Amino acid sequence: MKISRHDALLLLVVLIWGANFGFVKISLKEIDPLAFGATRLLLGAPAMLLVLRFFEKSVLLEGNRFVKTRADLARFAALSVFLAGDYVLFIKGVALTTSANASILYSASPILIAALGIIRGKRLNRLTVLGLATAFSGVVMVIASSKGTGLHGFWNSATIKGDVIIGLAVVCWALFTHFSTTVLDRYSAIRVTAYAMTGAAVISGLASYGPLLNQAWETVSFMGWAGLVYSTALSTVVSLAIWYYAVSKIGPLKVVAFQYLIPVTAIILAFVVWKEALYPFQVVGGVLVLAGVRFVRLS
Repeated sequence: MKISRHDALLLLVVLIWGANFGFVKISLKEIDPLAFGATRLLLGAPAMLLVLRFFEKSVLLEGNRFVKTRADLARFAALSVFLAGDYVLFIKGVALTTSANASILYSASPILIAALGIIRGKRLNRLTVLGLATAFSGVVMVIASSKGTGLHGFWNSATIKGDVIIGLAVVCWALFTHFSTTVLDRYSAIRVTAYAMTGAAVISGLASYGPLLNQAWETVSFMGWAGLVYSTALSTVVSLAIWYYAVSKIGPLKVVAFQYLIPVTAIILAFVVWKEALYPFQVVGGVLVLAGVRFVRLS
C-alpha cells in the first residue's frame, strides 16, 4: 500500500488523537471538565491565528475583510457552534465514561458523515460502503476484546450518562467535518480552522465562565498541565490544521475513515508503552480496520 503525503499526515493525527484520551484522563483528575475544554479552545484559538498569520501573512483577507460574503459569515458561525459542541461535550463525556467507550462511539462518525452525504445527494460506491462497514466491525472487535470480556459491559449505569454525552459530541464532530466543505473551496484549511476555533473559543468561554473562575489553577500538578498542553497544542492546533488540510485535498469521507484507526492506535500504545495485555481478537480487529481504511482510500 503506497503511503501518500496526506496519508502520512493523517497517520500522525491518528497517533496524536490515540494518545489524547490518556492525557485528558490525567488532567481531568485535577481540572473541571468544562474549564478544561474551554481553556483548550481559549489557548488554541490564538495559537491557530498565529499559525494563520505565519503562513498567509495576514489574519484578514484582501480589503481587510474576515470573510468574502455574508453567507460565509453564517457558515463559519455554524461551524463554530459544531466545534464548540464537540470539544465541550467530548471532555464532559470522557470524564463520565471510559476511554474505550469514547473510542468506539467516535468510530461512528464516518458513518454519520456518509449519511449526511447521502442526504445531500451524494452517492456512495460499493467499495466505500464495504470499507466503512469493515473498519467499523474491526473497531467493535478491538474494543470488545480490550479486556477479554466482550461488549456486555459497554452499556451500564456507571457510564451511560457519559456515553450519551459522547454520542452528542460525535454528532457535532460529524456535522463540523461534513459542512466544512462548504467553505474549504474558497478558504484555506488553516483559515477555516482558525476562524472556527476562534468562534468556538468565544462560545465555550461564555458557556464555561463559572467553572473557569472557580477552578483552582494553582493546585494543578505538572502532569495536569502537561495533559492540557498536549491536548491544546498537538491534539487541537496541529491536528485540526492537518485534518482540514486533508479534507480540502481528498474530501471528508476519505479523511474520516482514518478515524477508525484511533482506537487501534490507543490499544497498541497501551500494549507497547504501558505494558497492557494484547488479545488475539484485537489483532484481527486491527487488520479489519486497516483493510476498511484501504477500501475507502481506493474508492
